Amino acid sequence: MDLVCRRIPDKHMALAHIQQYRQVLGRNHMAALEAHTLEAIF
Repeated sequence: MDLVCRRIPDKHMALAHIQQYRQVLGRNHMAALEAHTLEAIF
């Protein structure tokens, strides 16, 4: 039980970090797509 209790907070922290990284990566990916699209148009 002690191990489970100790691991759950870590899991929540990890999930929060993963969601943050996804948002950052998503923004960078969209910026790259926009730049690529503009290059393709012009």
